[in-house]
Amino acid sequence: MGAVWRIGRLSLASSLSGNDPHEFWTRHEWLATVLEKRTRILIQTSATTSTLDNRDPMLTFSHMLGRSAIIYLSITTEIKPWQSVKHQTMASTFKERAYQAARDMAHLVMAMPRLCCFKAHPFLPNALSDAATFLMAHPKTPDFTSQERRGEDGVEQLLGALRNLRDVNNLARDLLVKLEADNLRITSGIPNTILTEFPDRCNI
Repeated sequence: MGAVWRIGRLSLASSLSGNDPHEFWTRHEWLATVLEKRTRILIQTSATTSTLDNRDPMLTFSHMLGRSAIIYLSITTEIKPWQSVKHQTMASTFKERAYQAARDMAHLVMAMPRLCCFKAHPFLPNALSDAATFLMAHPKTPDFTSQERRGEDGVEQLLGALRNLRDVNNLARDLLVKLEADNLRITSGIPNTILTEFPDRCNI
C-alpha cells in the first residue's frame, strides 16, 4: 500500500519537475508497469477471499488505492504538454486505463450489498472521491470503444458509498458535499474544471 502512495507522489512530481519529455514519459511508463504488476499480485493473493463483505478493510482499501494511483497517472499526462503524436497516443492509453480503473472501483462498490461503515478504512473516501471526480470529468468516452461508455452510473454508485460512510467518517462527509456540488454543476451545463484540483490531493 505504501508503494502505491509513492507512485502517486512520483507521478505528480514528474509532471511538475520540468524534466525533458522523454524522461517524463519513460518514467511514467515505468510507474505504470510497476503499478500493474503490484495490482496483479494483489488480485492473485486476495483471490481466496470468499466475498467482498468478508474482506479485511485494509485489503479493500489496497484494491481501491491501486486503482486510484492509475487515475493519478492519467491526470499527470493531462497536466504535461504533449510534445509529439506518440505522447498524445500514450496519454490516451493512460486515460483509458484510468477510466477502467474508476469503473472497476464503482463495480467493487456495487458488489458490496452494503459498505460496512465501521470496518471501512478511514481514508477509503479519498479513493472513492478520486474515481468519482474522474468519471464526472469524463462522463462519456466513445473514443475508447465502438460502444459508448458512460461514467454517470459509476458516479452515482461511488457517491452512494460516500453517503453510507458520511455519518461515521468526517472525510467522507466533506468530500461528498463537494462532489455533489460539482456533479450538480456539471449536470447543469456549467464548464467542468474539477480535474485541476487533483494535484492538491497528493498533499494529503
